Amino acid sequence: LREQNSNFLQKFERQWFRRNELEEKEKWKLRRLAKQRFSEVFGELCPDYVDEDTLYNFFGLLDRLFEVREGHVIFGKQDLRGRIDTILNSWPWFTDVLIAVLEAYECVEVLEWPTYQEKIAKIKKKEVAGEIKFQQRYIFNSVLRFFFPKASAALFREL
Repeated sequence: LREQNSNFLQKFERQWFRRNELEEKEKWKLRRLAKQRFSEVFGELCPDYVDEDTLYNFFGLLDRLFEVREGHVIFGKQDLRGRIDTILNSWPWFTDVLIAVLEAYECVEVLEWPTYQEKIAKIKKKEVAGEIKFQQRYIFNSVLRFFFPKASAALFREL
């Protein structure tokens, strides 16, 4: 899939990364195009129960994961540590994805931050208690493997 859709991937990322320069109407057009294209490529991505809010929130997560992958903040003024905290606070069910991307894209020093380790431990306790279900059971798994191919093997791993 990645090879078949490499042109789409490059175009999407180029447009996505420069979207702050776009007018609001163009931003929504880009989101609709992405949703449509993801549906075509991944089939399972956009079943009927995925609403616009869910997709919009996923794109917020995707922004921050792109920043982790690139090793610097692209879309805001916060530092990378703040962006990672945002993922842990806002999308704790994607913790396994964050760890896979951090390890695959050689951001391993982040894993040693004391506050990061504390937050991960709390999230893992919630997962064990059944309060949080991690990403592998979530509908965006194939998209994440597509955008983060170095982390693909870890994203296939069952928890």
